[in-house]
Amino acid sequence: HATAHIGSVADESFCRAVIDRIEGGGAAIGVLVNAAAVLGPSGRFTDTSMADFLNLLTVNLMGICNFIRWALPHMEERGFGRIINFAGGGAAYAYPMFSSYGISKVAVVRLTETIAEEIATPNVTVNVIAPGAVATDMLAEVRRRGGEVRTVVEMEEPVRLIRFLAGPEATHINGRFIHARDNYRDAHAFENKD
Repeated sequence: HATAHIGSVADESFCRAVIDRIEGGGAAIGVLVNAAAVLGPSGRFTDTSMADFLNLLTVNLMGICNFIRWALPHMEERGFGRIINFAGGGAAYAYPMFSSYGISKVAVVRLTETIAEEIATPNVTVNVIAPGAVATDMLAEVRRRGGEVRTVVEMEEPVRLIRFLAGPEATHINGRFIHARDNYRDAHAFENKD
């Protein structure tokens, strides 16, 4: 069963209303996947309009904050929840000419790590994934603007990672930045927090 809620993740009142409708309608939010993002401006950072930069941060960072802010208390109260945020290559390495996008994704990584440290409820986790370069409209736009595109991955790869993180095998994984092609099923892969 699926229900669409159409609005902007940048609008906190919309995000809260979605969570309230789900929780108030007899359902429970068990898994929250924050994947909404915009590419935003490209070009040298010093040529970037700060208004455009702020708009990008409002969607890419605050959109995630808005949903976590209203979903996480329900998860902690029930003692179960999985939050999976999208970051991508912009957070893993410098991405010239797309600095605003990269900066927003680095912020998502640190947000995820910080919230993971704050959660004291067993079986509630928050992680961030790099899905890889999936053939989407955004990737086509990056190419059109002359951005470097590393190996393209099939949509099934990040979907497998999301399903893994949402399931019982990933209870021990919290506050991690994981690429869709990492060996995340290795039980020892996350023993060392560094």
